[in-house]
Amino acid sequence: MNRVYKSKRLIIVLALPVLFIGTLSCASLTGRTAGEIVEDPIITASVKAKLIADPVVETAPINVETYKGVVYLIGDVNTFEQKQRAEYLARQVTGVVGVRNELRVVGR
Repeated sequence: MNRVYKSKRLIIVLALPVLFIGTLSCASLTGRTAGEIVEDPIITASVKAKLIADPVVETAPINVETYKGVVYLIGDVNTFEQKQRAEYLARQVTGVVGVRNELRVVGR
């Protein structure tokens, strides 16, 4: 039994550095830190919540994506005011480092 315990302990001791290095390499493969990976969905959700709660843009079908703190607004809106307001609201969210407003005014 003592031999089995020592074998398991050795496996754990050897596996920990491998797991640690694997975690570090994941960040380098995606080009994003673990903090950015976790924070981007939170930023996206916060921007969407602001857009839905705003009477000017609440009905506009705006797609929101976030990458490394940069928010991308994509879709069609009816007025230039909606386009400007969506960008303004996105910039108000904590953690946003920039906004790429790719909304098209289609004036339906």
